[in-house]
Amino acid sequence: MLAISDKNGEVQGSIPGLARIAGVSVEACRNAIAKFLLPDVDSRTKDDEGRRIEEIDGGWHLLNHRKYREMASDADRAEKAAVRQARHREKVKRNSNAIVTPSNDSVMVESRQIPQADTDTDTDTNTEADRDIKLKKPMPAGFDNFWSAYPRKTAKADAERAWAKIKPDLQAVLTALEWQAKSEDWTRDGGKYIPYPASYLNSKRYEDEKPAPRSSLDNFIKPRQLSKYDIL
Repeated sequence: MLAISDKNGEVQGSIPGLARIAGVSVEACRNAIAKFLLPDVDSRTKDDEGRRIEEIDGGWHLLNHRKYREMASDADRAEKAAVRQARHREKVKRNSNAIVTPSNDSVMVESRQIPQADTDTDTDTNTEADRDIKLKKPMPAGFDNFWSAYPRKTAKADAERAWAKIKPDLQAVLTALEWQAKSEDWTRDGGKYIPYPASYLNSKRYEDEKPAPRSSLDNFIKPRQLSKYDIL
């Protein structure tokens, strides 16, 4: 599921579809999904009682997606550092050449090496500094207000990135949330079907049209018309 999830950790699909991708039976896939939905006291990740996934509309959300994505990023950085170090060693080797000088009717070979370590060190330092600057970027304008108003406080970093990318109108979002937070879909089952904040923003759910209010006449039962046989 991690391999086919989107950047927000959501997997859209069905159990038969997952079974085909994994190459297992539908029953085995259904049992695995059921197990991932249950609390796990032995899980190393204690968030969400050790659950791996939760159901969302149209599929599942990987609760530990962000953790594994960060682990992959750490591995990528380590691999790039190893490649950079190997490239530096190759450069030093290339710039090492032999200088031949005559001395007492013999040949003396001197090795000259051009130092390159400082350049690579400065590059690494600048890269770290640039990353620190990026991490300290100010929060996008209006995001705090959205986060305070949104009823589901999950995956804040993903939501912040979505907000910065879309730059929605704050007032339009807050106006939509006023009625959406009271809607039947969002209030049933303890708010289980409230979208994740990032999904809400990426799907532009704040542009949904407000349903028309139900009239009291909708519950009125019309009397049955009498047929000619009832009259007789």
